[in-house]
Amino acid sequence: MKRIVIAALTVLTAMACAFPLGASPAQAATGDPTLSWAYAIPNPVRGNQAVITASAAVVSPAVEVKKVCAAFDGVPVSADISHYSGQYFGDLTAGAGLATFDSATGCWNSTGIKSNNNSAIGPTALGLLPDTTKWADGTHTVTITITDDLGHSASFQTSFTTLNAAPTATVTNYTNGDTVSGQIVISVQGSVDGSGTAQMASWCVTRDGAKETQNVASHAGPYYGDLQSNNANFDAATGCWTPLPGPPPTSLLGGAVAYDTSTWYDGDHTIVFTLTDTTPRHVTVSITLHSSNNHPAPTPKASLTVTPKPIVVTTAATHFSARCGISIGTVHSCRVVAKAGSVVVASGTKTVGAGATTALVTLTVNAAGRAQLTAHNGLLQITLTATVTPGSGPVLTATATDSLVAKTVKVALASSVLFSSGSAVLTKSAVKLITELGKKVAGSKSASCAGYTDNQGSASYNLKLGMDRATAVCKILSKYIKKTTATSFGMGHPVATNTTEAGRAKNRRVVITITNA
Repeated sequence: MKRIVIAALTVLTAMACAFPLGASPAQAATGDPTLSWAYAIPNPVRGNQAVITASAAVVSPAVEVKKVCAAFDGVPVSADISHYSGQYFGDLTAGAGLATFDSATGCWNSTGIKSNNNSAIGPTALGLLPDTTKWADGTHTVTITITDDLGHSASFQTSFTTLNAAPTATVTNYTNGDTVSGQIVISVQGSVDGSGTAQMASWCVTRDGAKETQNVASHAGPYYGDLQSNNANFDAATGCWTPLPGPPPTSLLGGAVAYDTSTWYDGDHTIVFTLTDTTPRHVTVSITLHSSNNHPAPTPKASLTVTPKPIVVTTAATHFSARCGISIGTVHSCRVVAKAGSVVVASGTKTVGAGATTALVTLTVNAAGRAQLTAHNGLLQITLTATVTPGSGPVLTATATDSLVAKTVKVALASSVLFSSGSAVLTKSAVKLITELGKKVAGSKSASCAGYTDNQGSASYNLKLGMDRATAVCKILSKYIKKTTATSFGMGHPVATNTTEAGRAKNRRVVITITNA
């Protein structure tokens, strides 16, 4: 039975070149062939590039190495090339071109070409070139499996711990809790882990949770900052500085933001700096400053808008909408309750996603609302109250009014309420009464005004008086309803006897018909 012997497995870093040497035998699963190996491993592996190599030679020239495979944490090295700073490299003999790397399996396969020394055909330069700064901290395992042309194989593996630090950063010029006013400059200094190959990739700034690009009015001038010696660009889309083309720096020497705090509302404001290296690892530092510029923050207010106006109630389920809003900040949820007096006639609740500034609530007129509408002759004024829960801060409320109306609404007004005797000029109280009615039915499709009189005087006189009075009423309603029509029936269509004063008073009237069909 033939055997394969591994001469050495070595892990070298630029930071550690000499470590304790140990030796260990490893047995293949079949027990044959066997191999011996020696290793020198820095523990922990900290920063920089590590070269992991293995070499082997077969015992007999009659047996050749067919392939050598490598895995990182149980996954073929080809499966995650981002672990590596350079290409894998390997050779099955001392000569060139005698092996090819298969990215599907993570193996070097022999091309079948003999080397000059047939007595020792085996891998002489198998290796991985990982940049350990790209690895998560913790224990990692490299496994190498060697297979000969008889199908026999042997494996060995070694584990080591990586430890790579995140960047460091310090805010200068101010400390937490400082009170500021006028123009200020906040600076930050930082660097990557000096033991590794990581470099600075970006640094970003937010104020009170928002990217600085979203509120340029708060700055005394443009943002400025460099990743080293003015070697950076500011990206308005991200609020970050990134290096200009060329070798990335390893430190942040002049990152700064200039503010004119007189534009800030009084109170606490938090500025957060985030530095990222190329591994990538992050560090975040923040500073909270108290602004005192006699510029108090405005108080958030809720708003409520109802559509349609008016709300036409039919025999089918009647729906309408109420939009809740907030003047500052965002809306989390809104509940709207509509009442006629103390009776709830409709209600609804809406929860919206993060960042929303309004919430559209759908309400349905309930049975109590329909009953109230009937009891009030097809015209019912309602008051809506919105309870708005903002994304942060106290609950707010807002109110609005609207009307529930039937498809057709008739309102009869006695002339004695509207006019002086024999006059077609509306009294002040009549103007107020009709204006209030117009507001309640505003937005309706059409309105008609019909004038009626008693039988005192000539027919032509009463026909003109009825028209003048109907026109006066419709003129007020036309401010709220686009289509209005005035007609007169004079002394026609009496509703009571004209032989008594009480009867004649009932006949002197203006009938308003509101239509929403």
